[in-house]
Amino acid sequence: MYNHPRQMTPHFPQLSGDQSDQIIELIKKSSELGGMLHPDTRQKLKNVLKITNSYYSNLIEGNKTTPYEIEQAMHNDYSDDPVKRELQLESKIHVDVQNEIEQDIVQANTNIVSQDFLKTIHLRFYSRLPQKYQKDIMIQPGEFRNHEVVVGKHVAPAHETITKFLKQFESLYSPKKLHGIRKYSSAAASHHRLTWIHPFSDGNGRVSRLFSDTYLSTIEPVGYGLWRISRGFARNKKEYLSALSNADLPRQGDLDGRGNLSQKGLNYFCSFFWETCMDQVSFISHLLHLEGMLDRIKGYVQMRNNYMIPDTSPIQNEAIYLLQEAFVKGKFNRGEASRITNLPERTARSILSRLVKERLLTSETPKGPVSFGFPVKVIQYLIPGIA
Repeated sequence: MYNHPRQMTPHFPQLSGDQSDQIIELIKKSSELGGMLHPDTRQKLKNVLKITNSYYSNLIEGNKTTPYEIEQAMHNDYSDDPVKRELQLESKIHVDVQNEIEQDIVQANTNIVSQDFLKTIHLRFYSRLPQKYQKDIMIQPGEFRNHEVVVGKHVAPAHETITKFLKQFESLYSPKKLHGIRKYSSAAASHHRLTWIHPFSDGNGRVSRLFSDTYLSTIEPVGYGLWRISRGFARNKKEYLSALSNADLPRQGDLDGRGNLSQKGLNYFCSFFWETCMDQVSFISHLLHLEGMLDRIKGYVQMRNNYMIPDTSPIQNEAIYLLQEAFVKGKFNRGEASRITNLPERTARSILSRLVKERLLTSETPKGPVSFGFPVKVIQYLIPGIA
């Protein structure tokens, strides 16, 4: 049984020269990715990708609610099937919590490694779900567990010592105290160490992934959100769980560091974490290159006009120009529709109104500028493979 914070050593991975280069490349590529899009388009895409992030994070937990079903839930359109409705609700709550965390970070000087912040994530998620039980123990939203836990071969720290471990966690992993690639070492190590502490009766996986989302968006605010760590974890679930388990191991002899836990295990998990990050950055960077995106916008409209997309109807080809304009420039005034399409004003406005009705274009006000909408049903054509 773990009962003292010194048993959580080592705290950080040992970096080889190749791994240091890997992290530097990750920072560079993620930053470049963020700069590929107009800021308005980038934020709109980040918002819709929170839905796919919810899909992947919940998929790890066995919830297979599709991104489209989650989007329906975001508009309070739930299935009549009570089981599917509850899964939709669970996924919607994940998106809501992501949004609230983001607002917290923007509006307040939030300490994202604090016990209060971790409790807040858990509280916001579980207080909105119907009462659930695990091993006959009622989940108390926002409260640390008051019992011992064994997960596979891992015996979590004694429940009465959780606050001590988390105080050490906060001291070690605060991004405000770290610089350069050390922040990325911390992002990886803190993800494992939080799951290892296992502070809650249930929901530790979700809390850890929401925590890591917050951590990565804090240290890489421009690019992160266009790529998400949960997609990589879900698509490599077996390897993810295996890497977590390896880092749970106690020290394996004299050649395995000088801490209580396995240095090799932590090194392996952190390497898996960074490789997963880079894979996601590379995947989305390839798809968001401007020429390819403009081609896929054009292809989407043409596929509709050739009746190749179910549950859609043809739309004038000039819609291509309006969609491309919004994607490239972030937004445009409605009065520009005639110029962009080279059509009479009445005809151009009719096309624009239809795009707004289908949420392919969106606007904050009925007469305000329009921007690219990214509805989930269209995402699969514009960014194939994202879900």
